[in-house]
Amino acid sequence: MASLITALVTLFNCIIRLDATVNIPLAICISMAIVTVGYVLTNVAYYTTISAEELVLSSAVAVTYAERLLGNFSLAVPIFVALSCFGSMNGGVFAVSRMFYVASREGHLPEILSMIHVHKHTPLPAVIVLYPLTMVMLFTGDIYSLLNFLSFARWLFIGLAVVGLIYLRYKRPEMHRPFKIGSPQRCRYC
Repeated sequence: MASLITALVTLFNCIIRLDATVNIPLAICISMAIVTVGYVLTNVAYYTTISAEELVLSSAVAVTYAERLLGNFSLAVPIFVALSCFGSMNGGVFAVSRMFYVASREGHLPEILSMIHVHKHTPLPAVIVLYPLTMVMLFTGDIYSLLNFLSFARWLFIGLAVVGLIYLRYKRPEMHRPFKIGSPQRCRYC
């Protein structure tokens, strides 16, 4: 679910630049609604097609569902899952490299990360920094360990960002903020 949310929020990043005060809350609400409806409909489809016993015994519910529904075309499911993972990874690389770029421009990271490619106007040094980190993670061994580590690290940093937001809201209330999110939304997110 986190990958789907990341993909949808990344998709809305293009729209956000127009008017952040309106578009960020709108992007969050729309992406959460789309994800929720998508997951509920997927689970309804699974439960109406597969029996409870098969569902518990299946190691890959989507593949079992596709075999039941599509027959020989069930091989398309792993291909679509791989494409979805690739799209999520692409959005993640785009988002993280842009965060490095902006943090560098603001003086929080080394200045070299704020440089862009002359012709393509992409933050090439920020993308290149991600490469060694990715290679180290790829060669650690077990893919499930990697996924668990990345999920934990991702949500840890998101949680720290939200806690930092709450902390700064009360310790430095005079600080200029381009847009504000209400306390109930911040607490609900935590």
